[in-house]
Amino acid sequence: MSYPLFIVLSGTETNDFEKVKKFVHPFKPIDLEPFVRYTLGNVLRGLKNERNLGKLDREFLEKVSESAVDDNSNYIVPPFPSNEYILDYLHDVWHDSLENKLTRFYKQYSYFVHSYIHSWQIYPFSSVLEFKILKMEIKDFFNTINDLVEVYLKECH
Repeated sequence: MSYPLFIVLSGTETNDFEKVKKFVHPFKPIDLEPFVRYTLGNVLRGLKNERNLGKLDREFLEKVSESAVDDNSNYIVPPFPSNEYILDYLHDVWHDSLENKLTRFYKQYSYFVHSYIHSWQIYPFSSVLEFKILKMEIKDFFNTINDLVEVYLKECH
């Protein structure tokens, strides 16, 4: 499942670009069609154990792609995943250690999370976090220099 195929299969059709673009980036179905066809072609090749597609396969692929992508719709609005869905997804990936991993992960970041709409479009199921970059970089630099000096003193003196 690719993101363009996900948008085509679960997105909502709209004809009002101006109203929607303030909140989420709508896509033209015709722009997504090559990506949908490519993804479905990979699925079909996988079902055929990576053998080349024949004429009937390509015809089938074209019909499925055309039925998935509605040319009559002006725009498709991708679904916006809920926070509950994101946490459930992370729990499925990390199982019982989710709380420990999140705690360790968020210690590297600021204490608040900014969730911007456009970041969900570029990186689905993620959010934009404000990094504590300077503090982390200074700590990393200090530790690296400290390790280097210790190795130098131990080996050379």
